Amino acid sequence: MQDVHTLTKELIIQWNSFFAKRTELMTRSPIRELLKFTTQPEVISFAGGLPAPELFPVERIRQATNTVQKPCNIVPLKECRH
Repeated sequence: MQDVHTLTKELIIQWNSFFAKRTELMTRSPIRELLKFTTQPEVISFAGGLPAPELFPVERIRQATNTVQKPCNIVPLKECRH
């Protein structure tokens, strides 16, 4: 009878065999690696594209959107909060 570890090794799918050979040469993106640090609370990130959501001028955007939508009778957009 085989032990659990032997059976587990037999059941593991070797995903690399499903990918093109060129994927073996791929490396992690340095930017992606750096972005991991931005989730740490003691880090203040000045990276582009990562503004603090609480600093968005939501009311000004709402007003501008309404101004543009009114003349065209467009249904207003809803605010989406995650």
